[in-house]
Amino acid sequence: MLPKGPLLSCLLLFSILFLVSSVDASLADYQSFLRRHVDPRRTTLNPHIYCQRIMREKSLTSPTCTRKNTFIHTRNSQLKVICGVGGMHYNSSLSDSLVSYLITTCYSMGGTPPALCRYRGSSERRRIRVNCFKGIPVRLREILIARP
Repeated sequence: MLPKGPLLSCLLLFSILFLVSSVDASLADYQSFLRRHVDPRRTTLNPHIYCQRIMREKSLTSPTCTRKNTFIHTRNSQLKVICGVGGMHYNSSLSDSLVSYLITTCYSMGGTPPALCRYRGSSERRRIRVNCFKGIPVRLREILIARP
């Protein structure tokens, strides 16, 4: 027997709320991924100077000095394709990029947060592995070798 009246309305409302909250969570994870790992500017700065600037700019020096963070120098749209036709599915939630991206990895050298965190950096061209959720990257999982 199917639910009727108020029970049916409650079930429908909870179903809609669940779907909306799931979409909001994946969008928030994607925005966090972009804020933490994507910088479309192709920098000509020395990687050490770049890391000093970008870690503060992205608020990754407070409340503690982030120990390690990698920035991918490309547009958001080029990263979205990793979870679709531009990626090789590693398993049900992980995808590897088919192309290499210019990346800069920043390493903490200590200091006192937020203003006195010190970083060194290295830049290279590498492939990446990301967690995908509903067709969008939500977490940088690994830096891979340059060729698939």
